[in-house]
Amino acid sequence: MPHFEIDFLTDYDDASLLAELQRIAKATGSDTVTKKDVKRVGRVSHSAIVRHFGSLRRALQLAGLKSTRFMKATDEELISILIELWEKVLEKEGRSPQQDDLRKYGFPLSNDTINRRFGSWRKALVKAAASVTEESVSKLDESAPETQPRKREALSLRKRFFVLKRDHFACVRCGASGVGVRLEVHHRFPFAKGGSDSLANLETLCQPRTTG
Repeated sequence: MPHFEIDFLTDYDDASLLAELQRIAKATGSDTVTKKDVKRVGRVSHSAIVRHFGSLRRALQLAGLKSTRFMKATDEELISILIELWEKVLEKEGRSPQQDDLRKYGFPLSNDTINRRFGSWRKALVKAAASVTEESVSKLDESAPETQPRKREALSLRKRFFVLKRDHFACVRCGASGVGVRLEVHHRFPFAKGGSDSLANLETLCQPRTTG
């Protein structure tokens, strides 16, 4: 009897995607996974991973794999890195990222690469912010099969960033923002009580508002 093997994922939750990256690494005998590896032996597309986690680099970190330096990164990959950096700096320091933050936060990329590709650091940040639109974020919800069970998953990097940008990087209740203010994206109606991860149900709050 012939043996039929499914060559695609049936679940697209965090655990399934990270397990797939680990499987690809094992299949290639490497401690990291490249875009080419995903295309060659993966059961999921590179774009699906980027949509879900914000970047391949972040997915590799969560999977416990090594992330390589971006020597020949695409514009999309560089923008994803900037968005990830922006959110980290905003969470820790309440400001937009500066060039030295790439090294400070351990990103395998030099600011010279960003400046050469986009013309300047400021132009790169403008392009990164502009790339996170409601339309692009809405596509995240289309990447997973509609039949999979309802599960609580971490919000994608791009969705969190879009909500922060939409709310002008400030608490929607008290207006707090800037250095020293920790902002978080929360559900207006709790997920545990039936609330969704839709953009309409998400809002930016400062930490005192989330614990009070």
